[in-house]
Amino acid sequence: MDQVQVLSAVCKKLNNDIEALANQTSIRESAIEKLDANQQVYDEQLRQLNMDLQIKLSKNDNIQQKLQADIEQMSHGLRDVLNSQQ
Repeated sequence: MDQVQVLSAVCKKLNNDIEALANQTSIRESAIEKLDANQQVYDEQLRQLNMDLQIKLSKNDNIQQKLQADIEQMSHGLRDVLNSQQ
């Protein structure tokens, strides 16, 4: 009879431990799902930011190239004026 009570107590303890582990696992799975969702949001925000930066850099490159061409044109024009005055 004592062995039955001991085994019963051990089984109850094991069942309680299993339930506690199941609860912890569920909580951790929920936390991981939330982290994954947040990561997806952050990834999308970074993709959008990257696209915006690429567009702005492209515009800046175009402006820089135009300014450089304008400066070269003015420089040649100024050189021509100076050469014609000599």
